Amino acid sequence: MMTMFAEQLTRVFAMPAEASLRRNATWTLLATHASVTWTARSIEWSAALFLTFVYPDSLLPVSVFALACSTASVIATPLVTRTLDTLGRFPTLSLALAVQKAAIALICVLLWSKAGFSLHSDAGNLPPVEFRADAAFVFTVLGGCVLTLANALAATSVERDWALVVARSVDEPLAVLNSQLRRIDLFCKTVASLAISGIAAASSVQIAMLVVAGQGLLTVGVEMALLSYLVRIVPAISVGRQASSPSSAAPADPIDLGSNGHAHEREQQQEPLPSVDAHSDLQGKAVEVPVDTEPSTESTAAAQQQEEPTRTSLSRTLAQIVRHPVFPTILAIAQLYFTVLSFGPVMISYLLNRGYSAPVLAALRGLSIMAGLTATVTTSPLIGRIGPVRTGLWAIWSQVLSLVPVIVSFWVPSSTAVNGILLFGGTTLSRWGLWTFDLSQMQIFQESVAETEIGLMSGVQISLQSAFDMLGYVTTIIWFSPSSFWIPAHISIAAVFCGALTFTFYAKRVRGHLFHPDRIPLLRSIH
Repeated sequence: MMTMFAEQLTRVFAMPAEASLRRNATWTLLATHASVTWTARSIEWSAALFLTFVYPDSLLPVSVFALACSTASVIATPLVTRTLDTLGRFPTLSLALAVQKAAIALICVLLWSKAGFSLHSDAGNLPPVEFRADAAFVFTVLGGCVLTLANALAATSVERDWALVVARSVDEPLAVLNSQLRRIDLFCKTVASLAISGIAAASSVQIAMLVVAGQGLLTVGVEMALLSYLVRIVPAISVGRQASSPSSAAPADPIDLGSNGHAHEREQQQEPLPSVDAHSDLQGKAVEVPVDTEPSTESTAAAQQQEEPTRTSLSRTLAQIVRHPVFPTILAIAQLYFTVLSFGPVMISYLLNRGYSAPVLAALRGLSIMAGLTATVTTSPLIGRIGPVRTGLWAIWSQVLSLVPVIVSFWVPSSTAVNGILLFGGTTLSRWGLWTFDLSQMQIFQESVAETEIGLMSGVQISLQSAFDMLGYVTTIIWFSPSSFWIPAHISIAAVFCGALTFTFYAKRVRGHLFHPDRIPLLRSIH
């Protein structure tokens, strides 16, 4: 009797070991992502707040800082993320996290020291410290560049590599796991900005600077422990990447489902990109090299022509990147970064100059992020019903339409309530389209890129995103006065419109059509 009772308790309360490991693997990945993202989002919000506090009355310091970070990302991100394809997963992510924490501490300490001098000047009834490219600002910018590269490597590792391995190992739907990761990202954007703004309002901005620096240094040990545990319970993380095409584990091309649930025809998968480490198969092998007393004619000619094949290989790789099936989606989402119409550093600085307080802006930013959180809930069912391509198409055009009221707000007097409703309402609504498109494009990327290409193609995407992001900061450097902010705003919506057109052409190529004429009464009668 007792034996039967024990068996019943085991069935009710105990979880099978395999199911328990799967659950632990998913939650460990999510917890690691939450810690890493919290740190990154804290400094993302704080950088604009701290720089505006130290250098008031100008958008120039924030723009220079952001432009330098974007430039570093454009130039170096493909090289940095390429380590994903050459090093192990754990060493790569561990290095990225260590560099991230050190860079955050450097930025905060430098701005903290600068803020102290600025406050001292104010206390003595002297004019505030004017912006100049002194040593503290230069090293702050350099720290921001290093931080940008570390964030790119960490995000690529977790979201595009570790998540893919864990999803395959625990049989978790990729769209569901992507939505969970993005939900954490948006949650951290909301709560971190509110927390830092609350600390700054309750105590001082200098205390907030030290808090941001300290929390990064305190969380690095926790993140390393979580990663070590995840490697133990998911052995596939330690396994080298497969050189096969993505079709071996996931659909080679994005699958677009119609309303009847049948998949449309896919385009033929192109060959994987050549690995930069083309001779890695020779590592560890003994190779006999004949020793000649005099150099041969053949070896001399080969040495003279060594650079030509290298240039040919590089040009071939670049050509195949552009011809890759996923490249149009990369170009489309990159163009969305050419905008100042978001709660980024420049717009935050602009709104602070308009008189909005940091807690109010944090709350408004939280509302816009709630719209993004809604996207993480609705995107997975949409992708499951109509596919990532159609979902992305609907999302990116909804973002374009949502930004129209924002443009109208610049033609309405800023002192009226209508101006605020149009400005913040349109910006908030546009977040649903942006994050839905982001999730759709991420799934298209994951289904279209082989494991051995993840680092390279991710670097290309981040580099292009940073290039367009940099163009946005260039516009605010040219028109750095807050009264001229309307000019970069109009340029921004034009860039988002171009991104929508780019993805529309991609959807037309993949699906063969953009809509079903037989389902529209007017077109059905014509057809």
